[in-house]
Amino acid sequence: MEKRYAHLVKRLEVRQGPGGALPSQLIWLDSKSLEGVELNFGGGDHLGTGYWHTWAGSHTHPYDEVLLFLGLDLNDITSLGAEVAMELGPEQEEHIINESCVVVVPKGMPHGPFTTLSLERPFRGCHILLGPEYKVEWQPREKKPPKTTGDKYGHLIKPLRGRVISPADMGIGPGNAYQLVWFFGKDLEGLSVNFTWGFYKGCGIWHRERGKSLAHVHPFDEILIFLG
Repeated sequence: MEKRYAHLVKRLEVRQGPGGALPSQLIWLDSKSLEGVELNFGGGDHLGTGYWHTWAGSHTHPYDEVLLFLGLDLNDITSLGAEVAMELGPEQEEHIINESCVVVVPKGMPHGPFTTLSLERPFRGCHILLGPEYKVEWQPREKKPPKTTGDKYGHLIKPLRGRVISPADMGIGPGNAYQLVWFFGKDLEGLSVNFTWGFYKGCGIWHRERGKSLAHVHPFDEILIFLG
């Protein structure tokens, strides 16, 4: 018998990535595969050092974006295990990412280029683009102005450090995350999005009260993404 909601469970599309300093495999979700939800999500694991987008300098999107730099140390969700140089704004203000963090990129703001300077272990790079499809405008690499220093855009970088909780240890449910971070719109410069990222290792129910498993609802669309 066909299940009523089976169409809401989506097998992740895996695309071939550029490789090098960028992932060799990418997962990709957009409104076409998300039942019309106006969101684009993609990403993969970075295995090498070097310049990310060899064909371009900075780029822009017509939608707000959140970039995720996520370490894969299962003992410390805040540890990135890499150093990435990132340039933000028309001034090409350089920032060095060396811990797990998210970066808010307002629509139309130039960002990039990106360069992985050092790599102790692979890390995961993802984006959440608040639009129905992935749209990008690339600037030629030869037109990239000299990078600058400063902290005009430093507030757009949000470390995971100081935000880690352990729902499993809090008694919420043994199957819930043992390390988890949660970002709300107020943490993301007012963007209309919130998300969690966590590591899970236990079996059992995720949400409970007085020993009973709890179903729940939200007033907004939600996407649950299960990643190895």
